[in-house]
This record gives sequence, structure tokens and C-alpha cells, in this order.
Amino acid sequence: METKRIKITVAEKQTTDGKKFNTYKATTKNGRLIDCKFRKDVKELPTKTCYAIIAVDDMNVVRNTEYPVMWVKAVQGYEDLAEVSAEKNRKVIDELFD
Repeated sequence: METKRIKITVAEKQTTDGKKFNTYKATTKNGRLIDCKFRKDVKELPTKTCYAIIAVDDMNVVRNTEYPVMWVKAVQGYEDLAEVSAEKNRKVIDELFD
């Protein structure tokens, strides 16, 4: 099963009543942001910006609205953004100073 590693940006919003909730954006390969929504089946939602590992069959992009929305029905796991950045940094240093 093919999977994608998608950067999910989490932002905390607040209603006029004072109730707080999170909104999600997915970053496309071109660097554009699209809205990301999770179905009720997804129990473990991201709490901070991270990479989500999602099977291609478990996501759908709706384009019949003014802006596209990516719906996710299952997530295989999350990767912390700081850990991924540290790993990339190690690879660059290894390439420069062999």
C-alpha cells in the first residue's frame, strides 16, 4: 500500500464564546496550503505541526468547493518536525565533511 508523508500545520483558533479548537492545513509538494480535515474515525489528531504518514487510499481531495479540502480517514503515524529536521541536518553535515 502506497503511503505519503504530508506536512500538517496545526493552528489553534477560538470561537466568540471562548471555546478553543484546532484547524489543520496540509502542505502540497508545490508548497501550497490546503485545508485538511479528519473524519471522526481518526482518534489521534495532531496537536502540533508535524508530518503525517497517510495511505493514499485513506485520503481524498474534494475540489468542488471554492478551495480544495483534503479529507483523511486514517493516519498510520506522525513524525515530529524537529526530529526530521535534525536528521536532514546530519545528512548535510556528513556530505560536506566526509
